[in-house]
Amino acid sequence: MLASSAAWPCWPQLLAITQLVAVVLGVFAIIWNQQQTTDSLRTELRAEMGELRGQVSENGERLARIEGFLGIGVPDSPPEG
Repeated sequence: MLASSAAWPCWPQLLAITQLVAVVLGVFAIIWNQQQTTDSLRTELRAEMGELRGQVSENGERLARIEGFLGIGVPDSPPEG
């Protein structure tokens, strides 16, 4: 019985350490999850931007063809004169 009563004063310290470790691990888990979410969104945004650039380029080419067909548009360089 003496051994168990001598070990009793350590329990509050162990409980406090356990709670601190749990909080630290929880914070690390939140940070890791946020980083994974940010990386995923960044990858998705890059893909969307690449697709958008392609569509803008395609629209520019269409507009140039339409302007050429109609004989309108801004000339590439001003006429010398």
